[in-house]
Amino acid sequence: MSRTDETALIQKLQRIKKTPVDKLVLVSDNDGTLLDSGGIVSQENLKAIERFREKGGRFAVATGRSTVSFAKYVDIIKSDLPVILCNGSVIYDYNKNEFVYASALPVSVYDDIREITQKFPEIGILFVSKKKYYIPRMNQVGLDYLKIENIDRTECSIDDVPRNCMKALFCVPDNLPYRLMDKFSQYMIKKFGNTVAFTISSPHFFEMIPAGINKGAALKKLLNILDTDISNSIAAGDYDNDIELIQAAGLGIAVSNATYNLKLAADMVLPYTNNQNAIAKIIDMILGEK
Repeated sequence: MSRTDETALIQKLQRIKKTPVDKLVLVSDNDGTLLDSGGIVSQENLKAIERFREKGGRFAVATGRSTVSFAKYVDIIKSDLPVILCNGSVIYDYNKNEFVYASALPVSVYDDIREITQKFPEIGILFVSKKKYYIPRMNQVGLDYLKIENIDRTECSIDDVPRNCMKALFCVPDNLPYRLMDKFSQYMIKKFGNTVAFTISSPHFFEMIPAGINKGAALKKLLNILDTDISNSIAAGDYDNDIELIQAAGLGIAVSNATYNLKLAADMVLPYTNNQNAIAKIIDMILGEK
């Protein structure tokens, strides 16, 4: 970290600590940040979130998961704010059971994706709608994903996929000698240009979302709803799809298990992983308790 970066970080930390807790919003990515490697929210994290809320702070989640996929965590974390879903395509209020914001893929992409299924036959494709998944083609990566996600889904042709889906999830298998993820992502970016946006949410997941959509843009929408200044937000993440989120926040934090790209984008890198109660450590830092 350069002296300039260190000075900027100190100023951001001082500003956050001087801000009344009831003016702060902490936003966490879900998988790889809030959840441990077993997909569990630790008791330490839950207790810290509760302590943060008791002091007036507000806690939200920004995830690539869909409305149905994230639903099982709502009661666990006692979500009291709308949740950013589908990497920013959706903001959903589970307490009111309503979409605060939703953006769909352009209809034109479906025919192009049909061509992609022929060019890259080893890649699985899942479309995410408001209520379920539609699967034109499955592979082992997709099967492994669906084993842990009890989500209503329909296997169908691309022609039968509803034209109101919020993202397309491309499941890329291990193919290291051929660098399949690199080859596929470069092809997709070149083919679609700025008509849609892309994000890599794991080593195996390449996601297509509407143009202009990302977690950072969704964070700004959420904070407008909450009538909260962006400078009073703290965001934490672990993967490349969190880059815009932590760049948009008043203070952006990468957990220790984050990707190299995310660490470069962050204001600070926490010396704790998602398996070491990283969110609890952040809350301790915000509250000045440790």
